[in-house]
Parts: sequence; C-alpha cells; structure tokens
Amino acid sequence: MKRLLPLLFIAAFLYQCGSTHDYTWKSKNTAKPVLPLDSIYDWNKGRQFSENNTPANRKEGSKLFLHAIDLYRNKKDAISGVAFFKESLTYYPNSRTYYELGNALLDTKVPDEALKAYNLAIGLDYKPEYNVYYNIACANAMKGDTVDALDNLTQALENGYNNKKHFLEDKDLDILRQSEHFKILQVKYFSGQEMGKKQIFTMLRSGFPKKGLPFSILDNPENAYDPKKVISYDYQDFIPGMTESGFGREVTDEYSYTANLLQTDSMTLLAFTSMNMMADTLDPVSTMIASYNAEGKIIDSLEFACRCSPIMHKTGTMDANQNLEIKEYRNTWDFDPISKGYKNNTILKTELVRTEHYVFDKTGHFKKVEAGDNFVSKP
Repeated sequence: MKRLLPLLFIAAFLYQCGSTHDYTWKSKNTAKPVLPLDSIYDWNKGRQFSENNTPANRKEGSKLFLHAIDLYRNKKDAISGVAFFKESLTYYPNSRTYYELGNALLDTKVPDEALKAYNLAIGLDYKPEYNVYYNIACANAMKGDTVDALDNLTQALENGYNNKKHFLEDKDLDILRQSEHFKILQVKYFSGQEMGKKQIFTMLRSGFPKKGLPFSILDNPENAYDPKKVISYDYQDFIPGMTESGFGREVTDEYSYTANLLQTDSMTLLAFTSMNMMADTLDPVSTMIASYNAEGKIIDSLEFACRCSPIMHKTGTMDANQNLEIKEYRNTWDFDPISKGYKNNTILKTELVRTEHYVFDKTGHFKKVEAGDNFVSKP
C-alpha cells in the first residue's frame, strides 16, 4: 500500500513574519469547531463546511492536521494520528485530511471506516485521485471483497496510477494476485515497464499550472500560497525542505503548487510555496524555485520571494532570458512587533536593503552575479 512514506521533518521559521501590506493582529481564539465529531462522515455537512469556512478555522484545522501527520508518518503512531485527523476535520473538513485519515485507519486495520474517509476525499476532489482509488482497492481487499477491490484497482490504473513496484509487491493485494482480472491488469498496464522516480515526478509535475516566463512575485508574497492546491506528501522526495532533518522538530509547513516555469526534455523548473501554519499571526511564507533533471532529481533551488520575518520580506522576478532579480526589504514598525505584538501596530516605512542578481544557466544552476560582473541575457 502506498501510504506510509517516511515524512520529512520541515525546518521551522524562528520568527513570525511581516510584509508591506495591511497586516492586523489576529486573536488566537477565534476558531470554533464547525462539524460535530459524529458528523465527519456526513457528506452534505462535510461539503458545506469545506466550501464555507473561515480563515481562522482553516488555520486551526491545518495545525491539527500537521500534528496528526507528525504523529502518523514521523512517529509511526497511526492510532494517535487518527484522533488528531478527526479533530482537524471538525474545524476544516477537506479532501487532504480525509485521505490521510483513511490511510491511518487502514494502517490500524479499520477498512470499513477507512472507506468512508476515502469516499469523502474523492467527493471533495482529492488529487491525485488514483492514489485514493488504489487505497480503496487495498481496503476492499483487506475486507475480502475481491470484486470491489479489482474494480477500484482498475479505476486507479485508468486514472494514471503507475507505481509498478507497489502493484507487484503490496501485500494488501495478495488476495487478488491469482485472479485472471489481476493478471490482465498487470499485462495491460505494466508489461515491459520499469517504474521509477521519473514516473512519480511526472505525476507531481502535472499538478503545477504552466505559467512560463517572465514570472514575478512583487507584492503580498503570501498570495502565492494556495490552500486549495496543497502538494501531497506522496511527493515529498521532490520538494526541497521536505527532507528528513533528524532534529525532532514538529511538522510546521504546508506546500502548495505555484508554477511550472520551464519544461524541456532534459530539465524542469518549478515554483512552489510553503506556509508556516503554527504561527499565531502573520504566517511565514516562502516561494522557492527548483530545477530538476529528466529523472526528477533536484539540481538546484533558490528562495525567490518570502515574508521572512516581521521586519524583512523579499520579492523576485525572472525574465524571459532566465535572469533573476531578488530584492530584500526592511519594514519599520510603529513599535517592535516581536516583543509587543501586532495589535494597533502599523508599518511606518519600507526600505530596500539589497538587490541580488542570478542567472539560471544551461546546467540548471542559479549562478549569482557578483558586483562588477556583467549581467548578460542568456543566449
């Protein structure tokens, strides 16, 4: 079963962050549960509160979700993870949380309830949906329901699932392997195919909107984060920052698809945005640009824009010739926001601190242009 990939601990920001535009203090206690715990599998209520929710509730739900992910994937405590996934859903019912709840339930051998969670994930448009259908097939197989298992396995393959290794080795599917239908699926979808990271990277890449160059983030860096386009932890191997740190930090950041900037036969350039969900005010946000080779291996990465601290933010531009300009600004507040908070506090002025230039070269690296160097357009 494609569920328990080792989650990567995420480096936390040390401070809450600011920006140049109209940030006001937010209460820590504005979120209230909207969905009773005994109604989390009620489709109508789940959809209603998923579509009509407040930023405070989405924030509280995301905090609980990240704590559940830390328990489930990092600490391998699926039972505790289930409890926190469910509590998260009472604040913010959404497809991602239902999907991970289904995974945790399946790992605790509760397939009937896992199926309820997976069905809500599909109903709320979880992507990639083929992973949900695959795990539904595993839940069906765990129950001994081979007909539905094969139907959902077929649905997963028809919708793009192509992880040959899991298909051939997953013990959850052992009950199906002697059936003629399973053998036909194996020949039809995997005959002669070698499954590797390249195919998984292709799945990830398909989720990025193609925006191309030029590309810029000049105002409100936080707007680059889209809570409706969160990157699944199934793709953790390809996202710089989602690496196993070993420092024991809690999971703090979520990542969203931002842009596919460049795609050739040999190289891909992607932009993605992370947001720290644990800060009580002014959530830290960072947009990274990363280059990959044809196999999905990361070549290089660079922070492109951010709301980095209460007093500092960055903006970025990348032109059609693949030249980058990143500017760092300092914000001066009416009084110190770190020690005295943001209530009745305002930014008095914003000053440019430094400008850095880079060239994205033919090898897929970001080469810094030092003072005195020629900043030449790439041929």
